[in-house]
Amino acid sequence: MVNVAARLGYLDTLPRIWLPDPDAPPQRKAIIFPYIGDLLWAIRAGKNKLYCVNWSVKDDVSMFKRPLDRLARARPQRKRGGASELLERHELECAYYGGAGIRTVLLGANEIDCHVVNNLRHLFLHHRNETGLSLAEQVEMLERFQRCIETEVSPVNLITHLCGSGRYSFEACRDVLFQGIWNRTLRVDLFSPILIDRPFRPEEKDVVAVYADWFREQSC
Repeated sequence: MVNVAARLGYLDTLPRIWLPDPDAPPQRKAIIFPYIGDLLWAIRAGKNKLYCVNWSVKDDVSMFKRPLDRLARARPQRKRGGASELLERHELECAYYGGAGIRTVLLGANEIDCHVVNNLRHLFLHHRNETGLSLAEQVEMLERFQRCIETEVSPVNLITHLCGSGRYSFEACRDVLFQGIWNRTLRVDLFSPILIDRPFRPEEKDVVAVYADWFREQSC
């Protein structure tokens, strides 16, 4: 990062911390402190191929284009600051990862559909739960949930029926349902609320396709 900053002429942008100088006590010396990234994805693109994508995430995508108030307060002594400094930081990050063939994506949380966020958070809570059911039982149950989607019957009706037979618990039925959605066996609309007491809407937009560009490999 120091080499990249020097090459771009942004060495003063790098954050520093002051530590005791072991060679000249009690003097203190400035040490460049590395930037800490948000998310670095390792994505499998085939049997023997992996690539990485660097995500830089803020609450709102507009924050990549304007100064952060806290930066202005933290560094009042800096002559260069605000939007200029922020853009330098983003350029540094992109150049640093780009040198290793890693694409940087600037993302705002406000770019993600709120229903997708809430649905995935809820599904994630159940995606690894042990159901205690055999594979054949799970496959049969998923087929019946699929028919519920096709006939616009709320999943809770089927769950109530299955629990009433004494064969399954509510938790097992719910986890099979949510895991089927998480694993994309059941294709439902993630852009609307997933509520088991309401009929599920069939998938209209594939969430993976909608956000595919965020995971794309850097072009050569």
